[in-house]
Amino acid sequence: MLPIGHIVPNAQGGTAPVEFLWNDGNTENERSDLGAGTASITATDANGCTASASALISAPFVPTISAIFDTTNTNFTAVLTATPMRIRATNTPQTEVGYLWTIISGNAANITFDQTNQPDAIITAQVSGTYTILLTATSIDGCTLTDTLTMEVYDNFLGIPDAFSPNGDGDNDLFRPIGLNAQYIKAFRIYNRWGQLVYDDNTLSSGGWDGSIGGSQQARDTYLYQIIYQLPREEEKQLQGTFLLLR
Repeated sequence: MLPIGHIVPNAQGGTAPVEFLWNDGNTENERSDLGAGTASITATDANGCTASASALISAPFVPTISAIFDTTNTNFTAVLTATPMRIRATNTPQTEVGYLWTIISGNAANITFDQTNQPDAIITAQVSGTYTILLTATSIDGCTLTDTLTMEVYDNFLGIPDAFSPNGDGDNDLFRPIGLNAQYIKAFRIYNRWGQLVYDDNTLSSGGWDGSIGGSQQARDTYLYQIIYQLPREEEKQLQGTFLLLR
């Protein structure tokens, strides 16, 4: 049993010295290790005279909570950027409990809450990434309990461009899928018209294809792309098609 009680007996009168005996056999004067329940003590002075007293130690109210997303009824969800999501606390009385929602992983500046001090809130992420949301519930007795949610936020995949112009002007210099996070790409390959592989990088480590092979710029021509990807909560998909390299 956790210690939650603190009692200091106040013995008045009698003949010193006064000895104390608690109902659990302890003989100390001041106690700060008492659990919930009834604590009783007997004081005995030098003449053998005794006096007893007792006190009821009430257990503090400890909230019990579970944080969930309304859409999944679990502690995880994947959602498009700028999509409002309702989060809420369950399994605890909503009175005499204080709530606080905070972001503990991911850039909190990318997240907005409609409220942070209620058992439910609307949360919206403006930038893709993985975010951890902390819910802290505090009772009137100062006892706290926490739970977390994880939200994976991804951009809206807008498709594959039909042309690009790698001329170094900073505009449309790389060929890559639009609005697709690299973490969801399983394969991304580009071939020239003779079937030669000119680009193969599912991580888009360089941002996309810059129109060159081994540092040698490729000619204006038609190329073939192939991409395999899988968005959260969706099946794997494969696309292929042609595009123009313009110079």
